[in-house]
Amino acid sequence: MPWLRPSRRFLSNMSTRTHRFFVFCIMITIVAISLFLFQNAHSFISQEQICDSKLNEIKKLRPIHHDVSSIKPIIFIGGMPRSGTTLMRAIIDSHPQVRCGEETRVIPRILSMRTSWEKSTIEWNR
Repeated sequence: MPWLRPSRRFLSNMSTRTHRFFVFCIMITIVAISLFLFQNAHSFISQEQICDSKLNEIKKLRPIHHDVSSIKPIIFIGGMPRSGTTLMRAIIDSHPQVRCGEETRVIPRILSMRTSWEKSTIEWNR
């Protein structure tokens, strides 16, 4: 069967070509990925160095001095729940020279105590 031999040779030759092409594609992919990763790692390091140097320059330009004396005035913000006091506290707290404490919910407690005193005649008469 002489007609069968060329097809076997062609198939064998084709599989070898396919195998070589597959290996070539894998090698190109590995090289491309390694170059991409190396370039990103290098740019990340350089960006980090640039950010650190800029941050140091900014710190040198404007040093921050905190005055923690006890002479500073204390301001209490009071109000009913959902009346905007939390928003006001957040706005005031955004300033670098102002420090806000946490909400205490004092007024709602006082009002609840008042309503409980109204129910009791002994407490209401005190």
